[in-house]
Parts: sequence; structure tokens; C-alpha cells
Amino acid sequence: MLGTDEAKARLQLSSHVDVLRFARRHALIDPESAAKSETNIAMLRKKLESGS
Repeated sequence: MLGTDEAKARLQLSSHVDVLRFARRHALIDPESAAKSETNIAMLRKKLESGS
């Protein structure tokens, strides 16, 4: 992704995954929101892997 520090983006994405996992475990987020978040995480991971 143009103008993106890939290392920082990967760290932020990893942190988001950890927070999402915690929120799900402690029922702090509804299942629909968690599913949306997981979809967004997958899309961002794919973008980081493809380098676009």
C-alpha cells in the first residue's frame, strides 16, 4: 500500500486481532460486529500480503 509503513501496519493489525479476541472472549462485542471486524482484518491482511 502506497505510503504505508508495512511493519507498523502489521503490528496494528496484530494488535487489533488480539483486542478482538479479548472482546469476544469476554462478550464485550456482539457477534455481528465481530464478524464484520474479522472480514475487515482478512481484507487488510490480503492487501498487506499482495503489497498493493
